[in-house]
Amino acid sequence: SCLHPDDAEQSFTLDTPLYEMMHTNIMTAEPRAGLKESAIYMQKHKVGCLPIVHKGHLVGIITDTDFVTIAINLLELQEEVEPEEIEPDEEAL
Repeated sequence: SCLHPDDAEQSFTLDTPLYEMMHTNIMTAEPRAGLKESAIYMQKHKVGCLPIVHKGHLVGIITDTDFVTIAINLLELQEEVEPEEIEPDEEAL
């Protein structure tokens, strides 16, 4: 969960305004931050997204779902590069 430990002890209703539970001390990354560095940061701090800020302006966001997509793409690339295993010809033995 993205709630702080003290937030979990509070009682919220469906009418609770977002400002009462939103986080204001948010960690961000710059557009030139590395993928690996950002993924490690998100895992270490157990966050599901990382806002991307340039010159004080929000320019994007990277999410844990984005990293799953990246992992799938890398696995597919690896499959294309790896040679197929060839079974030895029994007659040649």
